[in-house]
Amino acid sequence: MTVSYAFKDVRTLKSDLSGGAITPGELVSYFASRIQKLNDLSRAFITITADAAADEANRLSPEDLTASPFSGIPYACKDLFDVEGVPTTAGSKVFHDRIGDRDAFAIAQLRAAGAVCLGKTNLHEFAYGATGENEVYGTCVNAYDTTRLAGGSSSGSAAAVAFGLAPAALRTDTGGSVRAPAVLNVLVGLKPTLDLVSTRGVVPYCWTLDHVGLITRTIADCADFLDVLTTTRSHAEALNQPIKGLRIGIPTHFFQERTDRRFWPHWKRSKNTSQHKGPFWCR
Repeated sequence: MTVSYAFKDVRTLKSDLSGGAITPGELVSYFASRIQKLNDLSRAFITITADAAADEANRLSPEDLTASPFSGIPYACKDLFDVEGVPTTAGSKVFHDRIGDRDAFAIAQLRAAGAVCLGKTNLHEFAYGATGENEVYGTCVNAYDTTRLAGGSSSGSAAAVAFGLAPAALRTDTGGSVRAPAVLNVLVGLKPTLDLVSTRGVVPYCWTLDHVGLITRTIADCADFLDVLTTTRSHAEALNQPIKGLRIGIPTHFFQERTDRRFWPHWKRSKNTSQHKGPFWCR
């Protein structure tokens, strides 16, 4: 296969599938091959379910590709989500033989939409840490510099997308577990409003603070996934709404003091660019 699909966003992959450029089975096989080649380096996956994903993908008909929003789209999930018949280790030896008896809510929603799960991704043990270091299953490395960490606790989810092993990943966030690895791997991380997406079937870290989140290559992909995971409104349509009058807070009392100075020119450029579209920045 000469065309590279590794770093394409989900919307582009959906177009490739619906246009017949590649079949769902071929797309899963493509990512499975990359996982086999790069997982020892990235340590992104704890459990690989590519064979089951291929079986599901190969059963999809051409009609399915237009009938379901994510038909044939592969993704990865943090190893806190139950998938029926698959171990949920939470990154620990303690749960090495804990087998999911049914899909977590988020997994069930994506399965119903036609998406196929490539496997369970690595994490800081029990999601209890911001570095992603894991003595049991290995520590994920950063795709941009393998001498550095991928960040945590959703280290494997970020590494999977950054290394081109999956186009998107389902994750959790309690105190930064989605957002920190996304930033460290130049990806989009989303922590939705609390309880917007059900945490049923997710190993808890803190019942009152846990969120189901996403990591993707684009904001649009996050919105599309969120539309499948919720029924409240169209988040994808909201992307086209004006942001004039939006208030964005800047926590300067610690933000400036603790941030690498090399970051500031990029931050200021983003701030200045967005101001032309109408949001109001307040301190």
